[in-house]
Amino acid sequence: MARAYVASVNGFLTQRDGTSFATATSAVQTGMREQLSAEDRRMAAMLAKCDAGQLAAALAPVLGKGGANLVFGVGVMAMAWSSIIILISMNGLAIGALFKTTRIEVCFVWAQ
Repeated sequence: MARAYVASVNGFLTQRDGTSFATATSAVQTGMREQLSAEDRRMAAMLAKCDAGQLAAALAPVLGKGGANLVFGVGVMAMAWSSIIILISMNGLAIGALFKTTRIEVCFVWAQ
């Protein structure tokens, strides 16, 4: 996570300061990172790119590595299932509106 945050901050400082940040020494770059305002640091943390392994690792201190991966995986699957259910319901209502029916059970006759 720390590497993703530093990469995000470096990208921000490169955009803001141009080549002066990119050509600066490591010590100067560290100083420039530390001088960022709290708002810029928060924004960099929000924009840092994280993969699933890093996000699951954030749960590891509480649940252990295996538990963190399990809980994160179950959470991703639960989000997928809830999205599927919502999309099915929306499509059923849209089909009902297409056929101008007000009875909800008619929308799902084809699924039986």
